[in-house]
Amino acid sequence: MHVAVRVMLLVGVLATPTSPLNAKEMLRTNERIWSALTPAERTKISDTYFVDVAAGSQFGVLIDAQVVDESTPSTSAGAAIGEAYGSATYIDRALKGSTPSYSARDHVTSSLLGAIIGSAMDQPAQRRFRIRYVVRDLAGNVSQIEQISDQPFRQPVGVCVTLPALTMTTQSTCDTEVVVFRARYLATPAPATGSGNEIVTRKASSVTSASGSSQVRHKEAKTIQNSKDAEVRCRIGTAGVVSTSAQNCIDAEGEIIR
Repeated sequence: MHVAVRVMLLVGVLATPTSPLNAKEMLRTNERIWSALTPAERTKISDTYFVDVAAGSQFGVLIDAQVVDESTPSTSAGAAIGEAYGSATYIDRALKGSTPSYSARDHVTSSLLGAIIGSAMDQPAQRRFRIRYVVRDLAGNVSQIEQISDQPFRQPVGVCVTLPALTMTTQSTCDTEVVVFRARYLATPAPATGSGNEIVTRKASSVTSASGSSQVRHKEAKTIQNSKDAEVRCRIGTAGVVSTSAQNCIDAEGEIIR
């Protein structure tokens, strides 16, 4: 009876659906971005992603990298000295005495033995590269980190890395532009104008009026035939191309790519 109950409980546990927390995609961001979001925006993102807020001192962006070749070649002086010593020793012994006995074969053998013994003092070639990275952490502090490697390859400049190990990690961890983050993870349907299937986007720029007050004028109008909730490809600054709504692209002062 007890065995049957245990079996039923085990089957019930295995049949339990996966927790929604485990089904969420991991999203790692930093304290600067997370603190700039409103409570409503944080809630919306947390409903979709499992958010991991990273400390600013634990991650950074590579802004420069230099490689110095400190490799050393192999040495052969020990073998050369041993060969010469073996050759000289054999000649001395062969020419001494009242009846000199010289053998070319024995001479070569003595030279080879001397070279083998002398090679113990030689050093093999060593590959050594010193890589100096300049890193800016998410708090804005700039520091230098050096690594020694047997390969000349280095991490590319601009990538997000952990500190101080300099291991590449998710680029979103180092994103510090709030407008880019909102456009990427808080995309909302763009408002429609005209007949309902026409979205008019404008790139805004600030100008100063004659009275000295700053006004905003719109230029470079583009019309895109699409539904009001369609996504567009938007290039925002140096953050690359993201998929978001047309309205978010305008708000971030981005460029809509056809």
